[in-house]
Amino acid sequence: MGEAFLLRRGRGGMTTWRRAAGFAAAFALVVGVLAAGLAGTVSAAGEDSAPIVREIAVAGNQRIPAETIMAAVTKTKVGEPLDQSKVYADLYAIYNLGWFREDISADPQALADRSGVKVVFNVTEYPVIKEIKIEGLTALSPSKVLPYLRAKTGEVFNRRELQEDVHGLAQKVYDHEGIALRPVDVNFDLETGVLVVQVKETRVGKVTITGNQKTREYVIRRELLLGPGDVFDRNKLYDSLWRIKMLGHFEDVQALFPDQQEDPDVVDLTIEVKERKTGQASFSAGYSSASGFMGGVEVSDTNFLGRGETVRLRLSAGQKQTEYDAEFYEPYLDRHRTSLDVRAYNTRTLVNGDGENTYDQQRQGGSLTLGRPLSLHTGFTAGLKIENVTNGGRLPEGVEPKSVTHSLQLGLNTNTTDDPYDPTSGYRNSLSLEFAGGPLLGGTANFSKYENEFSAYRKIGAGGQVLAFRLMAGASGGDLPAHERYVVGGADTVRGYQFGADKGVSMLVLNSEYRFPIGERVKGVIFLDGGRAWKENEVVRLTELKGGFGAGLRVDTPIGTIRLDYGFPMGDDRRGKFYFSFGQTF
Repeated sequence: MGEAFLLRRGRGGMTTWRRAAGFAAAFALVVGVLAAGLAGTVSAAGEDSAPIVREIAVAGNQRIPAETIMAAVTKTKVGEPLDQSKVYADLYAIYNLGWFREDISADPQALADRSGVKVVFNVTEYPVIKEIKIEGLTALSPSKVLPYLRAKTGEVFNRRELQEDVHGLAQKVYDHEGIALRPVDVNFDLETGVLVVQVKETRVGKVTITGNQKTREYVIRRELLLGPGDVFDRNKLYDSLWRIKMLGHFEDVQALFPDQQEDPDVVDLTIEVKERKTGQASFSAGYSSASGFMGGVEVSDTNFLGRGETVRLRLSAGQKQTEYDAEFYEPYLDRHRTSLDVRAYNTRTLVNGDGENTYDQQRQGGSLTLGRPLSLHTGFTAGLKIENVTNGGRLPEGVEPKSVTHSLQLGLNTNTTDDPYDPTSGYRNSLSLEFAGGPLLGGTANFSKYENEFSAYRKIGAGGQVLAFRLMAGASGGDLPAHERYVVGGADTVRGYQFGADKGVSMLVLNSEYRFPIGERVKGVIFLDGGRAWKENEVVRLTELKGGFGAGLRVDTPIGTIRLDYGFPMGDDRRGKFYFSFGQTF
């Protein structure tokens, strides 16, 4: 028998496999010669004196099938002369399968009839993995990282697969889990079968805020879910940027990173904001389909003194309505992000009643509402409202001269949209409950209202095109006062009809809009609306919904978005109606 071709590690006595720099292994090739009983010598050129390979076999494998190993033997072939370079190429191919130690060899054995040789590839499998440990994690559990390694307990250790998986581990964890880390050491104990992957997480270094001229820095920092020393989490960064954007104080929010970092395990972060105009003092005169010709003054700031608070004072007078309204909103009342909203108002409106009856209505009241987030996108509100309503003139049936409402208002709100004013993706849902009267709350009005408003937005095509949908539904119980009834028809519900075309104790409204850009500050809208309000004892039938369609413009101005719509009813009366208002419909 001849001396074997060997491919072995340069040092002996190995009890562990360790990842070396660049995953490169140091090899020593020991070149032997064939047994003296063989005719000729091993030739890399395949000379005539080289023996013919008559058979190829594998020995030493226990769990890895011989067929799997033989599939890697592609150079040495039966019927061809034994070629040293081809044997070594096959040895490397078997070694690169990853399951075998470095002492694999090829043993050419002379056949009894001296017709050639049988080449036996001898392998020694790595041990079975008994345990896998991921060390150095604080932001993730090891169970989140293990799926990104092909190594599994109960299977033969595979050096090549582990090298490949560790090489791509940082990117996979970042892509799927959002955590920045890097492997620093990998060790497999050949005696115990324990595989240890040591990682080091990237930490946040210095956090800098730039671009805020008016907004105080703490208003931005308190929205950040990442701070110095925290493990860098991409998802928390994205959520932080979303929270800052949804404050409504900024046109744009970005996270910037330095081109070079002194410490590879520390990343500095810069939050750059571009402020939008939040304060305004405006004098206006115009026409609203709900209030007729009107004029007024409004002073408001949704980022008062740069502290993130909202202050609003509105005074308006018109043909059909006079209004005085004041509001203050504090988003951070305590460290739990409890919010406070206080509002007081006094309105006087000329109401179109049923038939030809028109009467004067004065509403005086106020509300106090507390809110608290339940999660990133969902919050809960609870508030109290007090309102005194006085009706004068020729009152329609069912309208009381005086009504006093003391009510408890509860709300559950979810918002995943990408912009507080002009969303292009995500959805909003607002569930509200109101309970008035009873022995606990008092007042003369006793009723309950249940409402839900859902809107969704989706980008289509390119260039800022958006499809927007809204569904509103409301129901009530008890003795609902006339001024608390649902009103359907007009600029904010079903366009194509006059304001308050339908009034009732329950309602359903559906809106759809196709929004598209026309210019830098002008957008076009094509809309389709449907809705109806039902009175007491009326059966709710969806076939009775009133429909409207039309088109409009949205013009971005210093005093807000101006909304201009022209709608047609889907009925016998096809005369269109013009609507002038502010902000998006939904």
